[in-house]
Amino acid sequence: MVVVKTSYEDMFEKSKYIWINGEFVEWDKARVHIASHALHYGSGVFEGIRAYRTHDGRTAVFRLREHIERFFDSTKVYMMDIEEDAGFTQEQIVDAVKETIRRNELEQCYIRPLAFRDYIEEGDRWGYLGVSPIKNKVSVAIITFKWKMYLAPKLKLLTVPYRRPPLDALPMLSKATGHYLNSQLARMYVDIIQQHFKRSGVLKEDEALEALMIDSRGYVSEGSGENVFIVKKGKLYTPPLTASILRGITRESIIELAKDLGYTVIERDISISEVYTADECFMTGTAAEIKPILEVDFRKIGNGDIGPITRVLQEKFREIVTGKLKEYEKWLEYV
Repeated sequence: MVVVKTSYEDMFEKSKYIWINGEFVEWDKARVHIASHALHYGSGVFEGIRAYRTHDGRTAVFRLREHIERFFDSTKVYMMDIEEDAGFTQEQIVDAVKETIRRNELEQCYIRPLAFRDYIEEGDRWGYLGVSPIKNKVSVAIITFKWKMYLAPKLKLLTVPYRRPPLDALPMLSKATGHYLNSQLARMYVDIIQQHFKRSGVLKEDEALEALMIDSRGYVSEGSGENVFIVKKGKLYTPPLTASILRGITRESIIELAKDLGYTVIERDISISEVYTADECFMTGTAAEIKPILEVDFRKIGNGDIGPITRVLQEKFREIVTGKLKEYEKWLEYV
């Protein structure tokens, strides 16, 4: 049963080409076989990256090399060697991302590299569909497309009943496709509630619901696709990698930026009560960028609006990705 329908505004525009295993394929002709291992078992890894139009009219990808390094690290965890199995180095994937953006004539866009266990065929015999994926070849694809704002400018969080898996169950530092079943359950939970809240006027036009997920030990982990920060008495706190979080590139950027601005940033376990009593709260992610949190589980955070430190970080981040702060140009890869 389809509970929440996709509106036209939520959809993104198709691009001309998708890069697949070194070739540019027209968008409508990009295909994967139904017997591909990844479709059956989630044996893939991916990245989410953004390219921005800078203040001088150029296009720059934010922290492209760090994202591709994480991409390769994720594949290593799942024994997919992109260089050995698919024949592409990190530098070649970096170049392929930039060329895909150029081919699609995009000034700014969302970028989705994907490596997955594919279908193989020799004569009248085809590849292995057992649980172990190591007998199947690795394919790599890069999709670039225009995408509007993810979620809304302001968020309200609900703690969901689905826990983040412990690190001895799944290697959560890997950005694997199968891991996101956990995030999907969390996101569907709040999507259904959000639908009712919008009908009843509980949510304003510039507000959206997002999930807050707890780890297996009972500490705050992350959102369905974002890292979490709280602010208390001028200091920033964020859950550590041991809280089953993804090692967010935007998270790392905000930690560095905040320290450069003179703020103290502490990575440690955070209880849900600490979130309720925070002066400010915000989320970070490639798609979300920096989103202020107005309330959590119906508890108003601070004064219920964007906090001053959150606002400063938002403004500085926008200046960085548009190339206005020269000291952070190291984070921009110009196309």
